[in-house]
Amino acid sequence: MLYKRKNVTSLATLILLLASVLITSREVSAEVIVLNTGAVGNFPSASGSIIAFTTYESDAFMDLNKDGDMNDFMIRYYNITDKSLVNTGLMGGIIGIRRAIQQLGKIIGEGPSVSSSVIAYTSYEYWYYKEPFIRKGMYGLEGDLNGDGDWNDYVIQFYDISDGSSGNTRAEGRFPCISGSIIVFSTYEYKVDKDLNSDGDKGDYIVQYYDISKKHLVNTGVVGGSREEGPSVSGSIIAFTVHEGSVDKDLNNDGDKNDYVIHYYDISRKDLVNTSAVGGVREEGPSVNGSIIAFTTHEAGAGEDLNGDGDKNDYVIRYYDITNKSVVNTGAVGRLPSVSGPVIAFTSFEDSAGKDLNGDGDKNDHVVHYYDISKKHLVNTGVVGGSREEGPSVSGPVIAFTTHEGDIDQDLNGDGDKNDSVIRYIIVQ
Repeated sequence: MLYKRKNVTSLATLILLLASVLITSREVSAEVIVLNTGAVGNFPSASGSIIAFTTYESDAFMDLNKDGDMNDFMIRYYNITDKSLVNTGLMGGIIGIRRAIQQLGKIIGEGPSVSSSVIAYTSYEYWYYKEPFIRKGMYGLEGDLNGDGDWNDYVIQFYDISDGSSGNTRAEGRFPCISGSIIVFSTYEYKVDKDLNSDGDKGDYIVQYYDISKKHLVNTGVVGGSREEGPSVSGSIIAFTVHEGSVDKDLNNDGDKNDYVIHYYDISRKDLVNTSAVGGVREEGPSVNGSIIAFTTHEAGAGEDLNGDGDKNDYVIRYYDITNKSVVNTGAVGRLPSVSGPVIAFTSFEDSAGKDLNGDGDKNDHVVHYYDISKKHLVNTGVVGGSREEGPSVSGPVIAFTTHEGDIDQDLNGDGDKNDSVIRYIIVQ
């Protein structure tokens, strides 16, 4: 057995879970500074002064890896300190899946994750296979990044800003998240043709991590993540969502097996903990920093009116405190939270909130909010950013996000149109 399972179902914990219905926030105004990088991109990740993101060459109208086309998805980053935009020249991120199935109304994508100077990202082998200069042997057998003899895999790679070096974990996976030297991600058993959790099948998504310092891949054996979202890591804590049906268990003791429930795994102790908190959805996982796990809860799934508006149709931001084993309800309508220190940043859709959050006379926008845990303050920045698929990323006082020019009727990158998605950020005062 690769882990020890703990289920948080004590009477004290159940009382805390019931108490989480109480709304703890008070909406206040706060001064924010909005800055525009002018860089076309999606799925930003912030760490310190670095904002990493994925850019589709065609969107930016640039051949960023100088291969003679504009069909690639490239990793770039913006340095807030010196206001420089840097192209790594590396292919990564998966905005392309969004376009491939857009007709179905589903948008799926993923970007890089940055911690200090290291950017972790997903590469699809076929991108390398189709590049003539790579097929000559730059990445081995026709772009076979993990050495399994084909070019159909998603492989986790990383880039170090400090020295310009890059590394290949050779691990099949999606939705990487990095903290220090640890990169966590979900691996679909079918893709590696292995039963990674020893349950007799090869149909699960399993949480794995790669330690850059040791060059070591670790299989936790824990079911977590999905085709559309992955785990989050901070220090030794990996947080993720588990769908009850995927493990055939009633994880929150409500009599069914239909819920998404927040779990975390402690790398140092090899402990798996079930918080019993309903949270996350198929396309959206939690965010962890320190002892705080922030997540979205759909009221219908929890069976509670979490924002006190008389219905159970909303997505509401909550968090779990590992230290005192409590679930706290912010009462804020929103999706795709990101946590750093006491700040939980997220995007709120005006129609869902029932308010014109940026004062432009409609209720069609996604607007960046943040919740300060220490002050119990909910802050509406009034800044348009994010979408149903893309949330903000917070690191200290910096909240990075994507704004589509058409949403604010502005040409943010100065190319003469209003059709681009551009990386912007807020400095919280």
